[in-house]
Amino acid sequence: MAMAQPVQAQQVMQAMPTPAAQALQVKQAPERRGLSLEMILLLVIIALVITGSSGLIYYAAVARPANLHAQATSVTQDFLTAQAQAMTPEGIYTQATRGRPVINDPLSSPNSSSWQTGFDCAFSGGTYHVTVHQVARSGICLARGSFSDFAFQVRLSIIDGPTGGLVFRADGSLSRYYYFVIVASGAYTLGLAVGNFLGKTLSYSSSPTVKTGLNQPNLLTLVARGSNIYLYINKQFVALVHDSASSSGQVGLTATSSANPSADVAFSTAQVWKL
Repeated sequence: MAMAQPVQAQQVMQAMPTPAAQALQVKQAPERRGLSLEMILLLVIIALVITGSSGLIYYAAVARPANLHAQATSVTQDFLTAQAQAMTPEGIYTQATRGRPVINDPLSSPNSSSWQTGFDCAFSGGTYHVTVHQVARSGICLARGSFSDFAFQVRLSIIDGPTGGLVFRADGSLSRYYYFVIVASGAYTLGLAVGNFLGKTLSYSSSPTVKTGLNQPNLLTLVARGSNIYLYINKQFVALVHDSASSSGQVGLTATSSANPSADVAFSTAQVWKL
């Protein structure tokens, strides 16, 4: 038992590595170091650049085009809505009468007036009168100038007789013209006169928009665009007629008698807009 202790001590000493062996083992072991501060900062910067670039790419390729498309769609819808509204009779009236009229005559006196005087046509009491003194006859008074596409508006009051109204696209000899008149009892007529005859009726109807009776003011408006003729009474749409018998001519005012040989219609505020 006394001989066993030195042997164990020698084995232990042999098993213990020498300093050189320890150094060799240290050199051969892999180094395990954490990332340096510089490397961490570099990786953070790269990540930010990549993220920012992705955001810019998304905005340029997806978000901004979608936003522009939404804006364009909204503008297009607004334009189409405005265009659709402009095509309604009400929109056409507003569009046709909103500009500066080429004729804007109060019809209160002959001074600087565009309207003819003499015979059936005269200024009296601050208004322009068309009078008739014969059975079943129309008196017509024309303004200077010729118009093709236009709006024509006049206020009138029937003082005596059954009808009064507007004449348009008339030739100088009155051999062909359209007439738009109202009846004091509450109706309107659009017709085409040829020669000495009233020709054909293009539209006729009673209408609640007419203020009935004598000495009642009514505002008549027509819009002529090509073969389309829009009719309005007191700014209310009453009819659309298509006719191409006459495409241009003068505008005028008219009064018509019946079995009673007299008629008198007073007119004021005549306006014409070129379209």
